[in-house]
Amino acid sequence: MSVGLRAVQWNRDKIVYDVILLIAVVIFIGVFVVIHIQRAPPSGYRDLIDIWLRAFGVCAYLMLTVILCIGPLARLDRRFLPLLYNRRHFGVLTFIVAAIHGWLMIEWYRAGGELPNLWAELTAWQDYAKFIGFPFKTLGIVALAVLFLMAATSHDFWLMFLSPPVWKALHMALYVAYGLVVMHVALGIMQGEHTLLIPLMLIALGHTNAEVAQRLFLSVRTVESHRARVQQKLGCRSRAELVRHALDRGLLRPARR
Repeated sequence: MSVGLRAVQWNRDKIVYDVILLIAVVIFIGVFVVIHIQRAPPSGYRDLIDIWLRAFGVCAYLMLTVILCIGPLARLDRRFLPLLYNRRHFGVLTFIVAAIHGWLMIEWYRAGGELPNLWAELTAWQDYAKFIGFPFKTLGIVALAVLFLMAATSHDFWLMFLSPPVWKALHMALYVAYGLVVMHVALGIMQGEHTLLIPLMLIALGHTNAEVAQRLFLSVRTVESHRARVQQKLGCRSRAELVRHALDRGLLRPARR
């Protein structure tokens, strides 16, 4: 890496954190698969793939939910700070689990010789105007792309290269990814099953959209509040004056043309 950054800075805490995280993921997926096989033994290879597909999908959804809970928990209790400190590792592993879920979906179609059907489902443009019948797999693919972007830029190199404000704004896309995942899961359940999970998922969908809107609003409000305090402290009457003040003291660099 350039700019003096090492690829990975391991320490004992990070190793212990990652080992516990990996063990938890393996146990969850293993228990999920065993329970499903006992309750409904697969009749073929595609049924077995479907079980693993669901296991990795549920695991990725729960991991993403936990990641979003870490920040508020760390503010409420300092004992959660170690989770916040290593949250990037959690996010990268979540992307890996979600990517395996996506690969299993492709394998499920391939095993049945139905890959063309998957493409036809994703490009049935008239279905995007529906609610029941919406190609919910597209939502999962877009969410996976967002998670990939975040995992690929999780290293400190990108924090320095993009600058903290840009990096932070980019990683706020986690809320977008979570909203897409909730809609992906909710629409998948509604189109394939008729259970009590449907109203629960609709409630979760509404709650998630409200949470995303609230987070974005609070982020913008926090930035504006901080700028106003700095502006008042420095005696600047406008944002332009604040920018000139920062330029004069070398805190900002003029834009290149």
